[in-house]
This record gives sequence, structure tokens and C-alpha cells, in this order.
Amino acid sequence: MIDKKLVVLLSLCVAGSMVPAQGANCVSGTLLSTYVGSSCDIGSLTFSFLSFSVIGSTSSTTPTGGLDAAHVTITTLTNGNGTGFLLTPTVAWTAIGGGSNTDSELKYVVTGTGIVSNYMEVDGSATPGGFAHVLEDYCLGGSVAGGNISATPGAGLNPPCKGPGNVDPWPVSVFDTRITGAGTCSQGSVVSPTGGGPTACGATKTFAAQTSIAVLKDIDVNGGDGGGTNPQAQINGVINQFGLAVPEPGTYALSFIGLGLMFFGARKYSRS
Repeated sequence: MIDKKLVVLLSLCVAGSMVPAQGANCVSGTLLSTYVGSSCDIGSLTFSFLSFSVIGSTSSTTPTGGLDAAHVTITTLTNGNGTGFLLTPTVAWTAIGGGSNTDSELKYVVTGTGIVSNYMEVDGSATPGGFAHVLEDYCLGGSVAGGNISATPGAGLNPPCKGPGNVDPWPVSVFDTRITGAGTCSQGSVVSPTGGGPTACGATKTFAAQTSIAVLKDIDVNGGDGGGTNPQAQINGVINQFGLAVPEPGTYALSFIGLGLMFFGARKYSRS
């Protein structure tokens, strides 16, 4: 005869194996500075925010000195584009006039099971001559350990991953788009804004299932080279979301087995 305690224990183990361990949840409306240097969870994914720093900022831009993590809020997102976040500036993030620009950089690692896509979006506006710009590199399998995201600024945009011997393993540049004065996107397509709009450019990249991705995101509000009449640009929101693989039939089978064992155990208890 099967021991009743053993049945319950086995059923809990099977059912519990289907639920990943979770930490503290990311809280919508919280300043990004709360999470820089730490991690938080959105759904089944963990986001480890390494840094959000100002790369450069000229005059005729706001906020003065550039946008830092203390002036950005995070909003959690779970929808058809995947699981992730929207970053929203708490003060106007703008560049006014030719030659003006303000540039910030976000570094983070997302970990989970079965990550198969990356959705990127920038919301904002620009007048002729100006542009709102996001350039993102990511590395499949990237992690915090081993310096996979470069911690030392170099010329231009740092690749997000470093292989053995601190060698770049050819990271993929997946999103390099500009919202221009014509309301068009240089890469990706015009989408309905997730954040503040009024224009949004979005793109999705798919890949084989991953357990971690290192991301380096360069965000630039730029008045351009002086073309146009008093060119201006503004960014109202930046989005990253990650799609997850549909569980294999075997995964569902394990769930049903666990539920079945729990039901069987409950019936045995009720008869005793």
C-alpha cells in the first residue's frame, strides 16, 4: 500500500517543480534608481539592473546634466509583446536646437526559462532636423558574472558581452531606430505607443530559447546637425519586453500528474 504521506509529498514535489523560485517583484511607479545595483522580478523573469548613467549632455537639453536613474520610473508590462518594462522620464527629456543632444545608457541582464524574443520600442517625437534615437545591443546567454557587460566606457557604444580573455563575441545590434520629424522609423515600424507617444517605433527579434540575455541600451535625444527650423526631439518612453516559449506537452503532463497525485492522496485521506 502506498503511504499517504509519500503520495502527498510526491505530488507537492511535482507541482512545485513547475513554479520557478521568485524574488522581490518590480513595483510599477518606482524610481529606477531603487533597482540599480540589484534585481527584481516581473512575472517569471528576473531583471538585474547594472547601471543607468548619463553618457553626455549639452546645453539646450532637459533635464540639465542629462537624465539619470533618479528621474526615471519603471512600469511593469505583460502583454502580447512579452514580459518586461516601460521606462518613463519624470522630467521632460528633450533636446532643442541643432547640435544639442542628451544621451543615457542602460545596462541590465534578464534571466528566466525559455526566453525566445526581445521586443523594443521608443516613444517620442521630433521636428524636422531632430530625432529621438535608441541603439541597443544584446548578447544571448549574457550574465552579470565574468564582466559580460563592459563596465568601462570606450569609444562609441560598448558591446554588451565579453567572452574568454575579455574578447568581444560579436554581439548583435538589434535595434537602431530614430523617430524623425516625418514621424517615421529608420528601423522597425510605427506602432501604437505603449508609453507617452505621440509616435512610437517598435521591433521584435526572435531566437532560440535562452536562460539569460545581457542588454546594453543607448538612448539619445538629439537636435540634429542644425537642419530645419529650431529642431527639437523628445523621448517619452522606452520599452523592453521578452517573449517566453510555450511549455512543451511534457510540462503539462507533469502538471497533470502532480494534480492527479494530489487528488488521489486527498481521496485516500478521506477514506481513512
